[in-house]
Amino acid sequence: MKDRGMPHGYYTRGYIAGSGEKGTLTAAGKRLLDLVSGDFVAPAPAKEEESRKVSTKKKG
Repeated sequence: MKDRGMPHGYYTRGYIAGSGEKGTLTAAGKRLLDLVSGDFVAPAPAKEEESRKVSTKKKG
């Protein structure tokens, strides 16, 4: 990154930390790159809950 006298996070929405010639990806920057590149592990599907059954009783 070019040294502009400001921390890199200011120009990169916090995805890169550091200043001058030293810049590193933040945790958010790593997650963004994983998402954009498709290099991430998808979470396991959520278990279907038994409580989804709709009650037919009317209130009153």
